[in-house]
Amino acid sequence: MRLSLSAGHGYFTSGKRAPDESMREGEFNSAVVSKMVNLFYEKHQKVEILRLDDSTGKTDIPLSVRATQSNNFKADFHLDVHANAYGTTFNTARGIETYIYNSIEDGSLTWNIARHIHDSLIINTGMINRGLKQEGFYMLKETNAPAVLVECGFMTNLQDLALLKSDDYRALVARTLVDAIADSFKIANNDIFHSVAPGETFWRIANLHGMRVEQLKKINPGISDPSRIYPGQKIRVR
Repeated sequence: MRLSLSAGHGYFTSGKRAPDESMREGEFNSAVVSKMVNLFYEKHQKVEILRLDDSTGKTDIPLSVRATQSNNFKADFHLDVHANAYGTTFNTARGIETYIYNSIEDGSLTWNIARHIHDSLIINTGMINRGLKQEGFYMLKETNAPAVLVECGFMTNLQDLALLKSDDYRALVARTLVDAIADSFKIANNDIFHSVAPGETFWRIANLHGMRVEQLKKINPGISDPSRIYPGQKIRVR
């Protein structure tokens, strides 16, 4: 499979920042895409990835160039990662929304992938569900591959902004996107899991696999309370 990824805006794109200047959209977008690339290399080594943005954030590569690169790469799927904004001051608008170019609920491959990505983000993050929507954004319209654009929270909302600035939230979004894409395209992963035996603790499992508890927690974001694991539960150890 060939996948093109794009962090929506560069660090210096005009206006793309929180009202208090504490975060630029490019910071969030780039961090999530970087984490996605690393996760794909770790978990799904057969996926070929083309990153369309400048990973340093210094240059905001034109959308026409990005779309052409994706098309020349013959990507099977394209994802654009963004943080949202409503106005230029802090307000109550918040949550996640996902966009495609073609009509909503048309049963296409694009719609099915977008639906799975969006539902996974809402379930895993607990964010407000703003829905799956249709829009003629350039990267959705001009890429030949099925394309999805995700808006992962509002920089103009204080609650969302705190999450967008959090490395834990960025990691959760990245893992959710990787898993949803892999699931949509039936891509086998390289993860290794440990089946919890009766009496085993999270600390013992980490120790058995040469890991620190903090490392084990980081790659198992769905486990909120490590003290409540149970026999037969699958714990990712790589």
